[in-house]
Amino acid sequence: MLTLHSMDSVKYLDFLLKRANRRHGDTVLIIGLGVMGQLNILLAKRYGAGMVIGADMVAFRLNKAKELGADEIIDVSKYNLVDSLKDLTL
Repeated sequence: MLTLHSMDSVKYLDFLLKRANRRHGDTVLIIGLGVMGQLNILLAKRYGAGMVIGADMVAFRLNKAKELGADEIIDVSKYNLVDSLKDLTL
C-alpha cells in the first residue's frame, strides 16, 4: 500500500516545479484550488511566476487562493475558462 503524506506531496510539487521548463516571470494556471492547488499557488510564487491564475467553482477556495497570493481567480461556475484566460493574458 502506498501512503502519501502531506510533506511528500509538497516535496513532489517542489520537484516538479524545479524540473518544469519554466522561466522567471511565466504565467501559471492552477485548475482546482483544493489543498494541492493552494500549495501550487505558494510554490509558483516562490519560484518566480509572474502571474498566478487560480480556477475553481467553490467560492471559499477562490477566496483562499487570493489570500495566498493568486494574482487572478476565475470562478468557472460563472465564467468560461478559455475566454477568461484570453482576457487576462492577451
